Amino acid sequence: MSNSFPNWDYYSSSVISYIILLIWQSKFVKVQILGEDTQFVHCKIRVSGHVTEFFLTAVYGSNSILDRKILWDKLAGLGYLNLPWIVLGDFNAMFSYQDRNGGRPITAKEVYDAQNWLSLGQLDEFRCAGSSYTWSNKHEIGDRIYSKLDRVFTNEKWLYLFPNIEGICKWDSISDHSYCVIKNQVIGNIGIKLFRFFDCWMFHSMFKDVVLNSWNKVTSKAGLASIILKLYRVKHMLKKFSKKEVGDIPYSYQVAKESFNLAQGALANDPLNTMHQLNEQIKLQEFIQARKRNFMGKKISAIKRIDTNSLSFGEKLSVPQQVKLIRPFTKDDVKEALFGIHSIKSPGPDGFGAGFFKGLWNEIGNDISMAVLKKFHDGVLPSGLNESVISLIPRLNPLKKQQIIDLLLAAIRSINASLKCCVLDLLKGYTRKDISARCIMKIDLSKAYDTVDWQFVADLLKGLCFPSRFIHWVLVCLKGTSYSLMINGRLHGTFRGEKGLRQGDLISPLLFVLIMEYLTRLLLQTSRQKGFGFHPLCLSINNTKSHIYFGGMKDDCKSQLLEITQMEEGSFPLKYLGIHLRPTKWRAADCGEIIEKIQRNLHS
Repeated sequence: MSNSFPNWDYYSSSVISYIILLIWQSKFVKVQILGEDTQFVHCKIRVSGHVTEFFLTAVYGSNSILDRKILWDKLAGLGYLNLPWIVLGDFNAMFSYQDRNGGRPITAKEVYDAQNWLSLGQLDEFRCAGSSYTWSNKHEIGDRIYSKLDRVFTNEKWLYLFPNIEGICKWDSISDHSYCVIKNQVIGNIGIKLFRFFDCWMFHSMFKDVVLNSWNKVTSKAGLASIILKLYRVKHMLKKFSKKEVGDIPYSYQVAKESFNLAQGALANDPLNTMHQLNEQIKLQEFIQARKRNFMGKKISAIKRIDTNSLSFGEKLSVPQQVKLIRPFTKDDVKEALFGIHSIKSPGPDGFGAGFFKGLWNEIGNDISMAVLKKFHDGVLPSGLNESVISLIPRLNPLKKQQIIDLLLAAIRSINASLKCCVLDLLKGYTRKDISARCIMKIDLSKAYDTVDWQFVADLLKGLCFPSRFIHWVLVCLKGTSYSLMINGRLHGTFRGEKGLRQGDLISPLLFVLIMEYLTRLLLQTSRQKGFGFHPLCLSINNTKSHIYFGGMKDDCKSQLLEITQMEEGSFPLKYLGIHLRPTKWRAADCGEIIEKIQRNLHS
């Protein structure tokens, strides 16, 4: 071997009766044999130029159904590998009733074991181009039999690692099997296509059977880890179900949208053409139907911990309140919380919105409830349930001018009514000379959610007398976060969170209110001292955007406050959220800047 093929290496053994031969170019590929059996070889491979390793399992299935049962059991025993995985070879097994052409019909007994293994959701079949049948008895026409014995299976991580992979089956004269070539052409990282559950699937007569047949299979995990595994299996079955029974909804939506746009363009060019008019109406209805089916930092090191003395300037949790927080939850609590989520809201990249669980609550609600309750008992949250996707949305085409102006006027009326009730009343008469000394601070919190320190949250909850078990629950939700970037509908990379509160997380605004409560108590405490400053762990103040405004105050007092707060003195009109505020009534010029910005955007 080494003489004929220099820099190449190979592996085979008596365990597999030398019926499987692995050959690789050692200069570019490193192979580690992890295990072998009479029907397969399992190994780990590292390819030069790829940081991520992957698993390869080469299979040569027995001709005996009983022997192949051992093959299926041992493949299932490899589990759900956390690296890219490809399984390929001659399985000598039928996976569907269409896998043979000619000869005797395929029986249920022949496909039963193979289908059971595939339904575990470890892998999906990788469709290869070329010949659909991979074996022939080479007999004369009329007696010839074709079968699909050779297959390729991959997990999702394999497709993420090799997004441009292609496979093709071709025939040659030297064997009764076709050969399969799998190649990867690196065009560029196009990211990972995210799975999305569609509520319309639930109206299909086969939906529940497809889901429950996969859901009710026994798993090796327990609690929420078991739910993640079940959802993973259901996802694969729903993908097949969608393509076979429902159709490609996103693709159909795009086709209908493009057809409607073309019809509109044709009618616009020839408005009196009755054919274009009729076609536009037809395409509009098709688009409406398609649209109904489509649903369209670094960790900070805290210098100081929380000031516990400031927490005395307010209430803390009493013992009955503490007990109420950690009382045992019930299944009704879980159901109420889940049904309070909008049906099309998705908690993470798994793609299953709350509508999926609501629609199947009678069938799977007990599993979900028990898993969630077990989480509160164990205090452990699987990482797959705490992932978030950051969507980078391209700039949309501007609305029509009149629509923007109408929206602007409505927004100004709304802002005017709200601000007039609160902020304007505070500023009223601020420039008069005969008023008592006073000041008001306009504070801009720098990246309010993003800069929250998790240890600060823990110290704050502890200082407010929250139970330790409740604090642990909160920290598990905060510290287990991870983020993926979505660009053009595909995932690009993942990174773990190290600080901050997640936008859209139901617990985030509640924690933020407690943080602001601490700021309030800190201000109450420091207001009674000679000096005045802001806690470094609390939300930092953006001094470039924060100002202090005085009314009826002497110059020496102003100087002292400016020195203490390290802010600049502001002048009226005060600009807040793009709106000019002043102690007197609004002027026409106060809205001029907004109008100018809108006009610039309309003409850009």
